[in-house]
Amino acid sequence: TCTVSTGEQIREYIQDEIANGRAVSAEESLLDAGILDSLAVVKLIAYLENEFDLEIPDSEFDPENFESVASIARLIDRVRS
Repeated sequence: TCTVSTGEQIREYIQDEIANGRAVSAEESLLDAGILDSLAVVKLIAYLENEFDLEIPDSEFDPENFESVASIARLIDRVRS
């Protein structure tokens, strides 16, 4: 079986479900590009909590944590540990 990295999984979800199929790179600013707005962040957090079976604490709801796919993957790794 092939394991998809956390970042890759997040990137695919954002591309398919939030960016309407637009290609998204790992380091691209999702906020500056207008891909993530407040509603999309809520949808993304629900997905992340469900998909990775964790709860993201309110203290982590910082725009920096949702800046890019890479920063979201780091957030997940932090919350998991």
